Amino acid sequence: MGQTYQHILVRADATEVVAAMLPGDNGYALPLGDGLSALLMDEREQNLGEEAERLSGALRTDAATVAVVMSDHLLITVYRDGREVWDYDSAVEDEAHRLTEGPDGKLRFPDGTVFDPYHDEFPPPKPSGTDPRWITPFATVPVDAAAISGVLANGSDEPEGRHLFAEAQHGELYGALGLPELLTGYGYLTYDLPSTPDLQVLFADAIPFGDVPEIVGSASTEGVS
Repeated sequence: MGQTYQHILVRADATEVVAAMLPGDNGYALPLGDGLSALLMDEREQNLGEEAERLSGALRTDAATVAVVMSDHLLITVYRDGREVWDYDSAVEDEAHRLTEGPDGKLRFPDGTVFDPYHDEFPPPKPSGTDPRWITPFATVPVDAAAISGVLANGSDEPEGRHLFAEAQHGELYGALGLPELLTGYGYLTYDLPSTPDLQVLFADAIPFGDVPEIVGSASTEGVS
């Protein structure tokens, strides 16, 4: 069983982001430097895609949802000025090799060929949406577009390319963007914060908003309207 988590990146200061939150929004805003913030909100109660889209329009800026699903998929959706502009999936299944079970109980490919487990091979899933220009606005350092393209390709552009689990790929991408290794979401904070010193340092400047526990040492919301 792999990791699953999600958060939002917003190209705006954390105080601006918190000021743009609506009544009923709950979570933490993390300053990441250079006018960039991360939002950790409970995805079980709030649609993070809708939230990122709304914030990008309200603040006239770029926002993105970043999600890891079962360690298999790194999913990124970028919004600009209130509309979706880019969608990335690290592992899109090859439709020609999708298997379905027929009435006879046999697994078949879309063309009707019966699957032979001793001879048939499956190509590794390939990413979709690998254009780096949509993710580079979230960098806090000068970026190497070729390096970011390589991370997004995740080995699919090499004959014997390595294929990383989604959270490892996520870590490499954030490293290339100059971002801290924020490999977590709201639902994992209870487990990750006590055991991750770097995350504790990052949360020292967190701004809680709405009805959430205040993290010891985090920034106060006083003066944020």
